[in-house]
Amino acid sequence: MRLNRLTGLEQDKLTDEYRSLLDTIAGLIHILEDPERLLVVIREELQSIREEYGDARRTVIQASQDDLDMLDLIAPEDVVVTLSHAGYVKRQPLTIYREQRRGGKGRSATAMKEEDFIEQLWVVNTHDTLLVFTGAGRVFWLTVYQIPDAGPGARGKPIVNLLPLEVGEKVQAVLPVHAFDSGQYVFFAT
Repeated sequence: MRLNRLTGLEQDKLTDEYRSLLDTIAGLIHILEDPERLLVVIREELQSIREEYGDARRTVIQASQDDLDMLDLIAPEDVVVTLSHAGYVKRQPLTIYREQRRGGKGRSATAMKEEDFIEQLWVVNTHDTLLVFTGAGRVFWLTVYQIPDAGPGARGKPIVNLLPLEVGEKVQAVLPVHAFDSGQYVFFAT
């Protein structure tokens, strides 16, 4: 076969490839211009991928036997909780208090207004629960870690922001509880 004949065959092959590419480009443009056709093509390609590479699900999803409790995330710490006469409550780490010797001046543990004073104070753990009894005969429970931590210069947070107290309802008593064991009762006399 002569050289020019080989060159002609190669030109025919390139021309056929060029026409084939033009047809492919026209088909792809048609697909891109028609949103419904595009979705059909995507669906077909995804199904072919699933048939070629898909297998049974390997991850097993099951219900957890160990439910995570918020208390599990809180580190147990001994704290001092104070409730003022005006209804401000705050929590401070017990470690900020130091032992004082004879003749010591001490330091202020809380900032108070002139007419306010500390009415109740408890040394409890962050995992303990406070049973809060009101003058209306209602009782609320408040986990110690829910009380905001405050420094010595802070008054604390109004307890009405932590408990759903009615207007004019005042806290009468607070009972710290470490664990709720059966067979224990609370008795009040007024």
